[in-house]
Amino acid sequence: MSLIAETLPHIAGGLSVAVLLGSTSWAARRIRARRTAPATPPAAVPDTTGGADTTPAHPPVPATRDATAAVRTYTFLGTLTAGGRPVRRATTRPAGSVTTLTIDGHTQNFQLTDIPLGDNTFAAEPLD
Repeated sequence: MSLIAETLPHIAGGLSVAVLLGSTSWAARRIRARRTAPATPPAAVPDTTGGADTTPAHPPVPATRDATAAVRTYTFLGTLTAGGRPVRRATTRPAGSVTTLTIDGHTQNFQLTDIPLGDNTFAAEPLD
């Protein structure tokens, strides 16, 4: 009986510490998840189109977009600028969206993906 009486305070203390650490960790994750806007505005993405006309065929619809959406830069696979570099575009559209790219008078549809590339951009795969 004395063994149980001597170890009970240690067990209770250990459980109290575990509950305290768990609740602190949960609260910290919840606070981080609520922060949707970055503390500093994102850096401007340099124009890497090399003179290519990247105007979308249809105008964007800002009223339906989420104001807190993150800006992602996409590399359009299979396209090159006049300088021989891949065409890139920054957008807040979610992955799975279809966008149109016009280069030298040719229009091509691309699907934005969640596939990260080695240059810190995401892949935009051609559909046509």
